[in-house]
Amino acid sequence: MKKSLLFILILILAAQAGWTQFYRDYSDAKRREIAEAYYLAGVQYRSVGEAEKGGEYQELAFIIYPRLDPADIQLRDLPSAAALISEGRARLLAIPRERRELTAELIRSKFLQLASALLAEDTDSVLRLFEGSIYLSAYGQELSNEQLRAELERFFAAVTLGGLVPSQIYDLSSMKIDPVPSAAAAWGETWAIRVNATIDFSEEITFWEESQQFLIHKADNRWLFMAIGGELPPRGWQPVSAPVSARRGVTTDTETGREIKQAFLSCFEFFLNKDTSRAIAYFADEITLLRLNTTISRQELGSTFTGYFESTDFSSLQPRDIIALDSIFVEASEQLKDLRPGSLYLLTAETRLDLSAHIPFWSRFQEYYFAEEGGAWKIFAIF
Repeated sequence: MKKSLLFILILILAAQAGWTQFYRDYSDAKRREIAEAYYLAGVQYRSVGEAEKGGEYQELAFIIYPRLDPADIQLRDLPSAAALISEGRARLLAIPRERRELTAELIRSKFLQLASALLAEDTDSVLRLFEGSIYLSAYGQELSNEQLRAELERFFAAVTLGGLVPSQIYDLSSMKIDPVPSAAAAWGETWAIRVNATIDFSEEITFWEESQQFLIHKADNRWLFMAIGGELPPRGWQPVSAPVSARRGVTTDTETGREIKQAFLSCFEFFLNKDTSRAIAYFADEITLLRLNTTISRQELGSTFTGYFESTDFSSLQPRDIIALDSIFVEASEQLKDLRPGSLYLLTAETRLDLSAHIPFWSRFQEYYFAEEGGAWKIFAIF
């Protein structure tokens, strides 16, 4: 193979096309060829220590050609970069999907999770999203986890939140999510979420303002909220580390974890086959949609699926085309004990396709809660 394979691949990918969805008018064979080149570029990036960038290229490969099978990719000789440039068939290509966009989506999901937990009056779930202490810039003071708990409990006692969804207390169209480079040295990777409130709770809870800012940072590989208010905390301030949530161990590779993962993928397979009755068999009689703060029946979910099937062709798709299989993670969970007795498990997954216009619980980063029912693992809540 020619030397400088990575550089050559990047050049080839840009040949004869602008970047924005350039592949949509190409033949199936051409899309596969381009997707294979992107995947190989990702391999090369990973081999030189650029794992994050390599992942971005490989993710795009599956977007361009969802049926891509890495095992079928054949390495082959490629024309030299000089030849491509001289023929006018190549130019440098920008990163296909910025890491910034992916991180912003994840942080948006975390904020919606916070808003949903707030509306569910679930103090423990709210606190799990925060560091062990937070800084309130409007007051120039630190609030411990227990002080925040007391604030929340007073808030829940003073207001009625039942039936509300996040879009009714926040103008989600006003949300802006941006990195805060100046904060990185003090608190690691830090992002700001700015959003306007549509309901005034300022009399009931300390941090509520018409225009709100939340700071979230990455700590021990977890995204946690660390401050609320329009100003950064003082440079020398550090939050108390959040207590590590009690876990009974990662279960993806245990028998229970494999059973739950298989149930999840089987559900999607029946979904893609438009087999509504078998797809909804993997759901409990009632499903709580935590993001929407509502509950629907299994039959209502089936009707949603059926309506979607009428205008959609899934014949060429597999579960791996919709779900990033390597993102699936199963763990025992202590959350939602008030909804279900017994052992509960949380399956998290990242999706490849956006179906949110038709399926109410759809988001890029999803959480499915499983409980055993009738000898089988079934989904009883979704975030």
